[in-house]
Amino acid sequence: MRLAANDHHKNEEAAQGGVEKAMVKAEARIVAAAIAVFVALAGIMVALHGLVFDRQAALDYGALAVLIGVASFAVLLMPMPEDHA
Repeated sequence: MRLAANDHHKNEEAAQGGVEKAMVKAEARIVAAAIAVFVALAGIMVALHGLVFDRQAALDYGALAVLIGVASFAVLLMPMPEDHA
């Protein structure tokens, strides 16, 4: 009987460890998504600078940064299978 109780306690600890690992992965994705938002905002600024001062390269790279930032934000915040407990 005592062995069964110990096994149950170990299984609970293992389950909590799995949840904690998923939370760490989710938190890292949230931080990366926040960085992606700032990349998109910087891309908007660069693209506007390229438009105002007639700099084609700045406009192109700014638009690319906006595209990458928004796409990264959307992908990083999608729920993953390991997020569901």
